[in-house]
Amino acid sequence: MTLSGIAPDNFAFPAVLKAVTSLQDLNLGKQIHAHVVKFGYGSSSVTVANTLVNVYGKCGDKGDACKVFDGIIERDQVSWNSMIAALCRFEEWELALEAFRSMLLENMEPSSFTLVSVALACSNLLKRDGLRLGKQVHAYSVRMSECKTFTINALLAMYSKLGEAEYSRALFELYEDCDMVSWNTMISSLSQNDQFMEALEFFRLMVLAGFKPDGVTVASVLPACSHLEMLDTGKEIHAYALRTNELIENSYVGSALVDMYCNCRQVSSGRPSVRCEAFSDKESIHGYVIKRGLEKNRYVQNALMDMYSRMGQTQISETIFNSMEVRDIVSWNTMITGYVICGRHGDALNLIYDMQRVKEKTNMNDNAYDDEGRVPLKPNSITFMTILPGCAALAALAKGKEIHSYAIKHLLAFDVAVGSALVDMYAKCGCIDLARAVFNQIPIKNVITWNVLIMAYGMHGRGEEALELFKNMVDDGSRNKEHVAILGW
Repeated sequence: MTLSGIAPDNFAFPAVLKAVTSLQDLNLGKQIHAHVVKFGYGSSSVTVANTLVNVYGKCGDKGDACKVFDGIIERDQVSWNSMIAALCRFEEWELALEAFRSMLLENMEPSSFTLVSVALACSNLLKRDGLRLGKQVHAYSVRMSECKTFTINALLAMYSKLGEAEYSRALFELYEDCDMVSWNTMISSLSQNDQFMEALEFFRLMVLAGFKPDGVTVASVLPACSHLEMLDTGKEIHAYALRTNELIENSYVGSALVDMYCNCRQVSSGRPSVRCEAFSDKESIHGYVIKRGLEKNRYVQNALMDMYSRMGQTQISETIFNSMEVRDIVSWNTMITGYVICGRHGDALNLIYDMQRVKEKTNMNDNAYDDEGRVPLKPNSITFMTILPGCAALAALAKGKEIHSYAIKHLLAFDVAVGSALVDMYAKCGCIDLARAVFNQIPIKNVITWNVLIMAYGMHGRGEEALELFKNMVDDGSRNKEHVAILGW
């Protein structure tokens, strides 16, 4: 076009810049930007300027995105939407919310796209602030009748990430035009907030509503089967996945299937769930990771630590852990689990102390926007499930009580997995009455909870109590009762 002597105009430049965005070519974008200035559209066309903000935002240049935005004389709604969305991509959550406030102060009415970005920003704040601001955004969307499906989905995801599954559920039930994303968000929300029976129920309702589960659905609902040890339901979902190539080849689905089978003590069934024919041995996977330049990816590092720990190579796991630039809760839990698996219980307990120190240091940095800065790093139910057997193995009753106190403070003591681990810890430390007290406080018990206490009574020579508890278990309708008789006596 330019070689033919035809000058690009304010219609040509946005089209070319959108192509540059799709290519993710920042250098080419800067060259086109130079032509924009050369042909006099740098400040005269708001459409071209908006497209430039979008290009720099999606190509990773925050500084130039802000410069172009600041240079727009008459900003329109798209200008603000592009800038707020760009700030969210850079995880500058507070700056995104500040831009939203400035937008309102300039009497520019937000659109549904604005609210989606703002809801995302709210979901990444600390819970107290995020929930307060998120409710205001929700109220604004209702007042302005901005209730499009993608706006509702963004609000569902926001409440879910802030740990308010009940708010997500109430919003979902009020809205009639739910799509696939709405159902997936709701199922994921319930599963992530430990409402596993509710997640399975929503999965059933989704199928009855005529929606076909996809990879996100399956990967979200399998953890519910895993935690509830509903092996038959998990097998049904596995069978469904086998009928669809896209599902069974999905790495998230494969990982969720392996986790489900392993948690239900069916390890042999979990092995075929992952297709990994390209690698003859596990170490070659690490070599492939380095070859592809993925050795600094936090998710890959977590997976490698878990692999080496289960191979008994905790020193390699430690090397990877120590080399990580940013550690999330999964990183710490994986390393702690590795120590416990290899019998290094003392090291596991020491790592809990290190984890707490990282939390205190992170909380002093108010400007942090990485995972540890956004969410205060603290032990969760997985941490407790992993570390409590270490306390039992070392007979470290004082440390076990300290962890129990922490779990009560953070409302985790009533979690069935944490509760079962506490019962086991107290029983193995010789405190059978404390074990029973914890058992009585667990609102929903699974077969592991019953097994742990029955076995404890048997080991402590209290046969009558073990028999009585077994009868109570039968009356309670728990499954797999035959396993208890062998272990307890």
